[in-house]
Amino acid sequence: GDSIWIRSYKGSEGDVVIPSYIENLPVRRIDGLRPDDATEFNVESVTLPDTLQAIAQFAFYGCDKLANIQIPASVNYIQEAYLAFYGCSSLKAIDVASGNGEYRSANGCLLSKDGKTFLLAPPGLAEVSVPAGVKVIEDNAFSDGKVASVFIPEGVEELHFGVFAGARELTDVTIPSTVKKLGKSVFWKASSLKAVRFMGDAPEYGSSLYEDTPASLVTYVTQGSTGWLESGSSELPYVWPLDDSPRAIRFAEESPAFYTISYLPNGGSGVMPSQAFGAGRVWKLPPCTLKPP
Repeated sequence: GDSIWIRSYKGSEGDVVIPSYIENLPVRRIDGLRPDDATEFNVESVTLPDTLQAIAQFAFYGCDKLANIQIPASVNYIQEAYLAFYGCSSLKAIDVASGNGEYRSANGCLLSKDGKTFLLAPPGLAEVSVPAGVKVIEDNAFSDGKVASVFIPEGVEELHFGVFAGARELTDVTIPSTVKKLGKSVFWKASSLKAVRFMGDAPEYGSSLYEDTPASLVTYVTQGSTGWLESGSSELPYVWPLDDSPRAIRFAEESPAFYTISYLPNGGSGVMPSQAFGAGRVWKLPPCTLKPP
């Protein structure tokens, strides 16, 4: 061929410098660094060449001691950023050269060049602030990382598939009022999650939103927001999302109103006795189908 693709690094040095040319051919792509048979991989830093154009998925897979990486201006394709840096548990900063035409970095994270798409938070970064101007948080942007605290600004409109999947350190998330859509499995296996706080109306959401999260997880919604009510009732607060009962909802503002509901147990028969729940207090239901009052 007319270029070099890097498939693995079998040296013992902790600091790796990939040359721009090997045997007079330009290095254009990295497919992987860690050999498949490696039981330990000691690479702590990697210098990428200015001839590099593509970073493939799993390019840095298992580089668990890599602390930071600089993406050259020449790179125009990163194949699934989450997978490209999968297993980089010490990675705390991604820095993109200013002349890059496809990507940029901010707050140590990887974004599209126009700053509207948030692609990846480094897996080792514990506190993340999504920059202003972001509209979309891409698939798996925080998945399997060490993120414990995240700020999502007003202006973000969509969170795509599995954004916080496997984020086991995350305990509390606030979703701004501008978010209108949540993809599938956004919080899947976020095993320490205690609270999700919605500042606006109920967004459209995909399946398995809260799958494998703690049963004690509470969804907080603001008083006066819409979309949380059961069809057929103008007042009844609903256990949300529909496919992940039981859950708890708490209105962020106190209200003197109480709601009387009856419910039909899933897989059971007969309507259970009606119960009253305060709108300003935490309340839970077993897996059930709610009936209008």
